[in-house]
Amino acid sequence: MAALTNVPYKIVVYTGDIRNAGTNANVYITLYGTRGQSNEYSLDNRENNYQRGDTDEFTLRMANLGDITQVKIRHDNSGIAAGWYLNKIVVNNPDSVQQGPWTFPCYKWLEGKHNARHLSVVKSERYSEESEDYSEE
Repeated sequence: MAALTNVPYKIVVYTGDIRNAGTNANVYITLYGTRGQSNEYSLDNRENNYQRGDTDEFTLRMANLGDITQVKIRHDNSGIAAGWYLNKIVVNNPDSVQQGPWTFPCYKWLEGKHNARHLSVVKSERYSEESEDYSEE
């Protein structure tokens, strides 16, 4: 039986290569799997993340969530021109040959007006090609 805690998940975030696609806002992610959901994690490191055309990689350690079915990704709308064009997210469990990678296409702007935080719940290509946009005041 696999360990239930301290499982590494590699998260790769692809920012679009279109004008003004990048953001300096703080980005957060929640993973949902067949065994439960994660806490919300900040996706940040020492790099200048989420710039136009960039691919940013992060490793998060958490409980084994099983097959990842969807992700919730959001930003806090901070900074100048906080809008962000997100192409896709790929999640992988590098310690497992049976799980992943899971691809979550988005190809949408996550941007706010009136300081609203915007997020997108993106379902895995394995489960659905639909995504949902939300606005939280």
